[in-house]
Amino acid sequence: MTNKNSDTYRRKTQKERQHLFDALAHQMGHAVINIMPPKNKNKIKDIRKDSRLSGAEAAVICGVSRRSWTMWENHNKADPTKDTYPSDWQWGWFLLAINQHPNLQLVAKVQVEGGLSDFDVAPDNIEYI
Repeated sequence: MTNKNSDTYRRKTQKERQHLFDALAHQMGHAVINIMPPKNKNKIKDIRKDSRLSGAEAAVICGVSRRSWTMWENHNKADPTKDTYPSDWQWGWFLLAINQHPNLQLVAKVQVEGGLSDFDVAPDNIEYI
C-alpha cells in the first residue's frame, strides 16, 4: 500500500513544476523560454515602460489583444479574484523579445559564402538576412 502523503503524490507548486520541466527540457537538449510572470502587476508595467514600449506594442509582441495586455497590468478592482496574468511562455517570449530573458538571447543569423554560419567569420564577409 502506498502512502498518499508521500512526495510522489503531493501536488507540486508552480515553481517545482517549472523546475522539473526545465530539467527535462535541458536533458533533451531544448532551450526553455517559459518564465513565470511577476504577480506584482506594477512590475509588469514597469518592465514594459523601461523597454520604452506602449501597451499596444507589448501586446503585439505577445500575440494578444491590447485589452488582454491592459488586464495583465491592472488589477480588477471589481473582483480581484479575476485578475489575469500572462502565461509562462508569453512572459518568456516578451522578455526574450526585449532582451531581458534571464537565460536566453536572440542573435542574428548571418549569411556567408556557402550558407548560414555562426559569428566565427570575418566581419567583412557578413551580410545580415
